[in-house]
Amino acid sequence: MSTKNKTGVQVGNELLAIAGPEYIKPEVQLTGRDGNAFIILGSVWKAIRTENRNLSTLAKVEEKWKQATNMSNPELESYEDLLQFCMTIAEVY
Repeated sequence: MSTKNKTGVQVGNELLAIAGPEYIKPEVQLTGRDGNAFIILGSVWKAIRTENRNLSTLAKVEEKWKQATNMSNPELESYEDLLQFCMTIAEVY
């Protein structure tokens, strides 16, 4: 278990800071879909890449994404953190 003790919002804000002002928050529909954590993360990441494909910092955003979602030492320690993270970096409905 990670000892970072960060909330999903804190991790999301770190990703937004890395992304910079050009970052576009994608819209992602999660209601009515499978609530599996991997499906949620996959949907949000796909939307980020699609909406921000020309973002100059996309590689750094991807690096932070991998760090946050790494299963062996995750920054997101709970399902609630994962949802907070996703709602911070995307417009979730």
